[in-house]
Parts: sequence; structure tokens; C-alpha cells
Amino acid sequence: MGVTSGRGTHMFASVFPKFKEKFPQIKVGLVESTVLSLKDQIESGKVDLGFLTRGPDYRNLTVQKQVSDEILLVIPRTHPLAALEATAPEGDFATVTLSQFKNDTFLLAGEGTTLRMLEEQLFADAGFLPSIEFESKSLVALNQLSRSGYGVSFVPRFYADDTTHAVYFHLDPPIYWDLVVVYQKEHPLTQAEEYMISLVTDYYRSDNANV
Repeated sequence: MGVTSGRGTHMFASVFPKFKEKFPQIKVGLVESTVLSLKDQIESGKVDLGFLTRGPDYRNLTVQKQVSDEILLVIPRTHPLAALEATAPEGDFATVTLSQFKNDTFLLAGEGTTLRMLEEQLFADAGFLPSIEFESKSLVALNQLSRSGYGVSFVPRFYADDTTHAVYFHLDPPIYWDLVVVYQKEHPLTQAEEYMISLVTDYYRSDNANV
């Protein structure tokens, strides 16, 4: 079972006990890596199921969408535009355009990641090139650094769990990425694998996962 670090690891820790309760005889090996690395490992047969994001070319693999997850913009609470939070509907985040932050420095996802591809399209649509302060494949790091005042970043809604030091915004137009399960086309799913997929889908659709 392949997952990305951060969110994928958190998901696995949540669903694994339920899986073992029904299939105690099945051993599950966890592989944590990037989406592109996991795609290659699925194609080579080293990983049976990958719980990934849509983005790379999966043409030789079976892809099942689980949910769509919104990407939010995050700034430190000390940012001058943090006051826009007051325009948010009750119980939700306010909405901004990326161009409002064209003079800021940005913390971006690492080159070649699914999120970086989305970020590059965002800037192209907004009509400006960002000033990049830092790049990382760790969404946890990007989120934490924005909270600490080091720049503007983009994170899935799942990471908007602490608004004490950060302000999160919807983007206009909104941006989403798909969470998917990926496996070889010739790989017949076992009953255990189908159950694992159902557990992960339920997890991502739950309120606890903020999807």
C-alpha cells in the first residue's frame, strides 16, 4: 500500500485498525513516498495499491477517484491582508484572488509534485511570476512555515487545522485536486483490497478529514 507522507500517513493510521479487525490474517506493508515514485512502483509491481493525487500520467494504470479536495491559500496572521478574514461567511473561510498577493514571497511545493503543477498553473492564470522564498515536498513544512511568518503557501483543506497563527482563504476561482486509488490494470482486486479502498474512501469523505 503506497501513500504520500503527511496526510497519507495520517489516513493509514486511522484505517489500519479497522482493516485488521476484519482481515487479521492479512499483512499490510506501507510505502511512503512521492506521487511520481509511487506511480513507478505500482507500474513495476512493487506496490499493489497507491492512494495518491491525480496529476501524473496514469494511462497504463487503473485510477478510481475517491474525493476532490480543495486547495487553500495560507498566510501568517501577521500579514496585512489577514484582516480579510472578517469577510468570511460564518463557519467558513473568506475568498481572495491570487493577484492580491503578487508582491508577496511564496513557499511552493517541490518541483515535479502534483501540487507544484497546480501552483504553476495558478500563477500563469493570475499573470505573474512569484517570488519564491522556499520549496519543499513536505506540505506539513509549507503549512508550518507560513504559520511562522515566512511567506504565502498553498495547502489542501485537510491542513487548515490551526487558525491561531495562520489565516486560510478560498481562492477565486477555486482550485481542487482529486484523491485517487491507483493500481495495475491487470491486477484483480481481492476482497481485502476492496475493503481497504472502501475504508480510505470513507475516511476521506468524513468530516474528520475535512474533505
